[in-house]
Parts: sequence; C-alpha cells; structure tokens
Amino acid sequence: MRFAALVAAACAGVLVALALPSRSDLNPFRMVFHFEPRRMQAPLTPEQTGFHGSPVVLTPSTLPPPLKLDLGQSLDPQGEYELQRNNRRMQDMRVDMRDPSRWTGPPPN
Repeated sequence: MRFAALVAAACAGVLVALALPSRSDLNPFRMVFHFEPRRMQAPLTPEQTGFHGSPVVLTPSTLPPPLKLDLGQSLDPQGEYELQRNNRRMQDMRVDMRDPSRWTGPPPN
C-alpha cells in the first residue's frame, strides 16, 4: 500500500514538472546554461569583465661575484682530523660494500 502511494506521488510529481512551461526564468539551471555562452561570446574588454591588471616593471639584475673559499686555511686542526676520519670511514664502508665476505654484522655507525 505504501509503495503504491509512493509510486503515485512520484508520477504526480513528474506530471506536474512536465505540465509547467519550460521557460528559462523558471528553471535556474537552464537560465545559467543559456546565459553563460552568450556572456562568453560577447566582446568585452578586460576592464568590463572586472579584471584590472597592473603594469609589470622589469629591472635588469646582475649576479653577485662567485665566492672564493680556501678551505685549507679556514679549518682548525680538529676540523681537519674529523674530515680525515670521515673520509677513512667512507672508504672503509665502500670496501665493505664491495666485499660481502667482510660483512660480519650491521654496518658501522
């Protein structure tokens, strides 16, 4: 019984929708779809559409001179020691990676 009432109400809604005139002012979706193409095809300037651009000024720029670093004079003895120690460590790790027979456990930290 409820199903029959639901079907009858749906059919009545469809008949009412078909009976209404299909004017664009009654259907907002149709109004948008008919208005937008006309608005896009109208020859409007950017100012008329609301776009106001600002002038772009480009100024030439120059690159700064490259930095010249002399790391040999800037490192203290402790820094040189740490660099040599890290270099040895990386060389040892490279040798260990190439020779699986030396793999005894996790890699050194």
